[in-house]
Amino acid sequence: MRKLTQLWRAIEKVPGLTDIPAVWEVHCGDEFSLLRPHLRSTDVLGHRYPCPNPRDADCPRGIVDYGNGSFAAICRHPHRLCEDKVLTTSDALIHELDLASFFKPVAQALGLRWQQPALRFPGVWAIGVSSRANTRSQPAFLQVQARRTAFLEGVRRLLVEIDGPFLLVAPTERFRDVAVQEMIQARGIGFISLEAQIVVDDAGRFVAVDPVSSEDEQTVTPPTDRERVLNAFCQKYDIPKTKVADEAEVDPTDLYKWVRDELPRKSKKSARIEALLRRGIVKPTR
Repeated sequence: MRKLTQLWRAIEKVPGLTDIPAVWEVHCGDEFSLLRPHLRSTDVLGHRYPCPNPRDADCPRGIVDYGNGSFAAICRHPHRLCEDKVLTTSDALIHELDLASFFKPVAQALGLRWQQPALRFPGVWAIGVSSRANTRSQPAFLQVQARRTAFLEGVRRLLVEIDGPFLLVAPTERFRDVAVQEMIQARGIGFISLEAQIVVDDAGRFVAVDPVSSEDEQTVTPPTDRERVLNAFCQKYDIPKTKVADEAEVDPTDLYKWVRDELPRKSKKSARIEALLRRGIVKPTR
């Protein structure tokens, strides 16, 4: 499992979710490959192209259309600090993020019954109905904003337009400050940060950190097989059982109670242990 440190922040940094591929790549870094298949080309020509070492107001490079299907990124700095770069048509055109294509597997990993995104107002889409235990059957909304004021306004509008509780999903918790928390807490609104809840498995698929909160019943490890499963997990990650308890946020004595089937199966401690054994250890970011 791998934690994503740049992808979700990149989505909040690109206004309108539209820019040339190179700008997307700068923001996404090594995680760009997860987003690249979901970028759709438009007919709009970009105006700027990232500089390898931006210095001042003369950066970034400007995109020039020579009128014959040829494009280039030209350094605008008086001292010509960057090399000019020949661009393909795809390099020069604005690309927009296909919300449906990108977010469908994310929503499904979270335990949401997906629907085609329906724009409610700028930066806010209805994306389905929650199947998660604590927000079951509530409408789910995705909010993507580049500015705090826009995020705050989006929350206010949802609170006015939606009767009853709902689930709010955002790429990060960057704009979840005291003002936002007070509003959603007063109405019992659920909040999910994708940065905190979604990781990528070894096959490149989105996986929820807390899958046990979805409606679907998760398989419970049979008591007769728990010691073997725990030993195999420790061997796979080369860790002691105390580390397993630490990762599951339980006391080591509770872990041994789980092995002996002395811990209530529907308890939060049992759920955290089962979830950890399913998803594995999330690799720390470097």
